[in-house]
Amino acid sequence: MAQARRIVRPLDAAGLAIMLGLCLVWGFQQVAMKAMAGAADPLLQVAIRSSGAAVLVWAYSRFWRRDRWLAGLTWREGLLVGTLFGVEYLFVGIGLRHVGSGLMSILLYTAPLFVAVSLHLTLREERLTGRQWAGCLLSFAGVVVIFLRPGEALRGEEGAALLLAGSLCALLAGFCWGMTTVAVRLTRLSGAPFAQTLFYQLLGGALCAWPVVLAEGRTGWEGGLDLWLLTFYQTVIVCFASYLVWFWLLQRYLASRLGAMSLLSPVFAAALGAALLREPLTPGFLLATALIVAGLVTVMLHDRRERPRLLPPR
Repeated sequence: MAQARRIVRPLDAAGLAIMLGLCLVWGFQQVAMKAMAGAADPLLQVAIRSSGAAVLVWAYSRFWRRDRWLAGLTWREGLLVGTLFGVEYLFVGIGLRHVGSGLMSILLYTAPLFVAVSLHLTLREERLTGRQWAGCLLSFAGVVVIFLRPGEALRGEEGAALLLAGSLCALLAGFCWGMTTVAVRLTRLSGAPFAQTLFYQLLGGALCAWPVVLAEGRTGWEGGLDLWLLTFYQTVIVCFASYLVWFWLLQRYLASRLGAMSLLSPVFAAALGAALLREPLTPGFLLATALIVAGLVTVMLHDRRERPRLLPPR
């Protein structure tokens, strides 16, 4: 008997509510890392949460879903996406030492631009329309505002050079995230169980972060219950449970609508960073945020073919 095709539909009230909750979870992620930076280095947090979440994903796939992982992927495709993901979070951890959580999240979410342009150049069916190119240019203009007008877009206690270096790390993290998605799209991982791909990414994040943390001697852990709770939040809620909910949503709702809604995450991160960490919302930062998000929405919502190339949020 042929397998019944799953119906994919536009967002309804339930899907909208779940997606808003996920955006809040993802938006608070960078804020939590920044808030605990004084008690545990952000890169140490990445190493711990990636290690724990990798074990959870492996156990879930092995004992609960009983997935059949594709053989022969570990040392090629798995190594590739694991390395890209690991380097991405190296940039996130280092960047958060110098920039706020809101700016980190905004630049991290430029990843769909790198995906769209890369697939446009490699696959005929992934060609961008003129309107989507306009969206890319709009988001690029927002990035330019940050780097060419640092006095307006960035403000903090550190010098302008360190702030720009942190911003560059955030942008490079977005690039690596985008290239991770391109690698999955163009390799056999596109047909693998999602837990297998996620496990390779989390394992790569842990294997890249731990050597740097140990080499730099940034292993200090000076927090109490609050640090442990936020570590639990990052490991179990963000890196494990929220991804499961995200892939469940992708099976039921249009990918472009979910992808566009996920762009609320950096907006929430900026708002939460300002409210909880007193990060400044300068006019330049707000302008850059508006341009980047508007451009990304334009790229995603005008993809009439509904291809599942959108990124699982970090």
